[in-house]
Amino acid sequence: MRFTYFLCFFLFSQALSAQIIFEKTLSEAFAKAKREQKLVFIKYYNSDCPVCQNLEVYLSQPELSNFYNQNFVSYGINTKNNLEEDKKFLQEANLHFTSVPFLLFFDTDKKFLHYSHIQLNTNFLFQVAQNALTPQERTINLENKYKAGDRSIRTLYAYNNFLQVQKKDDLARIVAKDLYDNFPKTELATKKSFIITKDCVTDVDNGFFQFWIENIDKATSFQTIEETKNKLGEIITKSIYYPNRPAWSLEKIAKVKSYILKTELSKNPDNFFWQEESKILIEQKREKEALELGKKIFDAETELASKLFTLQHFAELCKEKTSIQILQDWLKTLQIANAEAQEQADYFYVELVCLKKLGNKKLFNEAYQKAKAYYQKNNLDTKSIDALLQSKKQYRVVVKM
Repeated sequence: MRFTYFLCFFLFSQALSAQIIFEKTLSEAFAKAKREQKLVFIKYYNSDCPVCQNLEVYLSQPELSNFYNQNFVSYGINTKNNLEEDKKFLQEANLHFTSVPFLLFFDTDKKFLHYSHIQLNTNFLFQVAQNALTPQERTINLENKYKAGDRSIRTLYAYNNFLQVQKKDDLARIVAKDLYDNFPKTELATKKSFIITKDCVTDVDNGFFQFWIENIDKATSFQTIEETKNKLGEIITKSIYYPNRPAWSLEKIAKVKSYILKTELSKNPDNFFWQEESKILIEQKREKEALELGKKIFDAETELASKLFTLQHFAELCKEKTSIQILQDWLKTLQIANAEAQEQADYFYVELVCLKKLGNKKLFNEAYQKAKAYYQKNNLDTKSIDALLQSKKQYRVVVKM
């Protein structure tokens, strides 16, 4: 009995030693780290994530868990729980992850030091910890390495990824360009090249994207055509909706439309650009072409709200009398008798913009009174139509002879 007791106790002790000890709260983890003068290791995960679950198997290996316990105080941020303290902590550290899992490391003053993605490999997980303990290998030193002129692919790749985590997107684009400039051009058709494209590129002008959009079939040795198109499509989308994107020329828009079709991102690339494109066309005094584009969008829309949005865009933009009259014709095709209140209000607004631009004061005033009564009856804000009435600006429509 006594032997059995000690055997059970020994096995239980071994089981405990094969687990990383995670503190219950973030505050407790940092307090303990300060007492023991250790770094804080944070497992950033989601308990429902299959990769995260598999990671537990590796972190539970005795040699690995003992190493982490000896060198770090550990805490787990489970995104499923979404604790306010955890969210605030990551925000203050300027870390914005869009996936899981990641391994994070901080000093005792909550200063971020290092992070890494996951490979389900024991040696990799050891190396991550070793890098966190080695100052020159930490993520936080990537900026200094870059400023000092380090343009190795390893440094550029890691720095670009970190900049994305920090949401420093402008600089991340510059580093992605540096990656292409320093990458061996003889290796562009490799899996390594595509991984860099997938993980680092957000701009259709980047050389990696330019290579793969013209050589989609070259990726078939390591993934399907569909997977390649999907990844390139994601880059196109990021490039189109990039917050600091400069205005594109019509030629550039046409080129990107061809990319959209090539990747099968959409069968209707006009949907991405019709507002931007129509503005350029009208600025270039090509209003007829702008309206042709508008008609395609208007006819393709199935929802009344979308049709009204299209009409409002062109009514506010167009300058020629014939264009305004055409828009009035489109407006008359809409059935609004059973429409929602806001949709009918939008109809009135577009009608008023057209009448204002045509300079027909009598019809404008009549339509305004009708619209005003409708807005008030339905408790809608009248600021938009009041602005049209009060505006002293007279729209100058061009009458083509």
